[in-house]
Amino acid sequence: MVSSSTSAVMILFTSFTATTSFVVFGLLTFKRPSFIILSIASVVALSAFLMGINGLYDIIHPTAGGEEENGICSVGV
Repeated sequence: MVSSSTSAVMILFTSFTATTSFVVFGLLTFKRPSFIILSIASVVALSAFLMGINGLYDIIHPTAGGEEENGICSVGV
């Protein structure tokens, strides 16, 4: 879980930096860059909301021993 979380955060930083550099240097050739920014902001906001819900669910319904019982890693174990 730690490595996937770290990867997700690094991808977030990388995409944010790339988007910012495109905006700063004026490389967005679209007529409506607000649509692109709105799309990216919507995806980030939805992701943050869903991660919050998932975190609350994990707090309310903890699994025994802190491990997922039916996760992808438990297949075939």
